[in-house]
Amino acid sequence: MNSETFDDDVQTSIEGPRQIGKANHHTTAASITLTTYLPLVASVKWVRAYIRNLPWGQGQCTLGSAEWVQAPLDGREPMGWCRAEGRGQGTTEHARWVSVEFFSWSHCNSREAKLEVGYYMPKYHGEHSEVIEIAEILWQEPSLGYTNTPT
Repeated sequence: MNSETFDDDVQTSIEGPRQIGKANHHTTAASITLTTYLPLVASVKWVRAYIRNLPWGQGQCTLGSAEWVQAPLDGREPMGWCRAEGRGQGTTEHARWVSVEFFSWSHCNSREAKLEVGYYMPKYHGEHSEVIEIAEILWQEPSLGYTNTPT
């Protein structure tokens, strides 16, 4: 998971890319669920899911470009034999989470998935600013597992 700032207000948390894998002859989908964590006080602005074909090697079919394609979160296919479905949002004691499940039915191309979540942090002043600072520090505590640790 990475957090980046794209402008003064919206920050982005990114999970992935992670390999989805290959399906079992179009009958059983390969799948992976990606979850990213945000500060507990964050407000989610948008959720974006992306899928791409991995570069194919000898003997693999060519299902199209290896460029990232944005996948709708309602199960529609952004390209053949794959889709993404939103799995919800929630909170833990110290963080807010967003989860998306990715599916691929291609038996000859491996695919990768990536999840991006845009969010706002509240802009409090005075006594509330200390609470916000503590919340931001807590969600980045390595022992809680919400930081940039590989899975």
